[in-house]
Amino acid sequence: MVMASGLILSELASLSVLVACSLVMLNPLIWTLINRFEYKTHAISRLCRGPRAGTTVWASLIMGMNVFRTSVFHYMAVKGTKLHFFEANVGATTAGYLIIVLGVSLVLSTHWRLGFFGSFYGDCFGILLHAKVTEFPYNILDHPMYWGSFMIHFGGAIVCASAVGFLLSLAIGLSYAMVAVVEAPLTAEIYAAKKA
Repeated sequence: MVMASGLILSELASLSVLVACSLVMLNPLIWTLINRFEYKTHAISRLCRGPRAGTTVWASLIMGMNVFRTSVFHYMAVKGTKLHFFEANVGATTAGYLIIVLGVSLVLSTHWRLGFFGSFYGDCFGILLHAKVTEFPYNILDHPMYWGSFMIHFGGAIVCASAVGFLLSLAIGLSYAMVAVVEAPLTAEIYAAKKA
């Protein structure tokens, strides 16, 4: 048990895990910086000859970054040291899959409520929703897409019984929490300008 704990700790402190942690945390931070840049300069909209085209290009890049992040997460979670408690535990595996399903339902219902342009930061490009969305899933928590994504990765860590997966999912959750704090004032500023 002590040897296994030492192996897990040395793996969590390895360079490859630290790089993977940085990579999975970068996605939301990059989005936030580029969203602010676009809102202030409209450079992407001008480059793409309009806000709808700009948002579509930006959405494609976000989706590509998400595929890359999920690939890094999956590779590290599958190849990493297994946590024996979770590895052969049917209850834990079932709970992991349930968490994934709940996360997917939050992400998909958020996309449904916001639509394509709302989901991919169209507000930073000048494409605004008519009113603040307050129906499910927004009536149960703020930033449901972020927390749904975190739950998908956390559930995946449980299913893979992966110490690295847990660390990476917590890194994803932390980056979403930081972005949520920064994003809220920008969204308020965008919609306050709409009312003015």
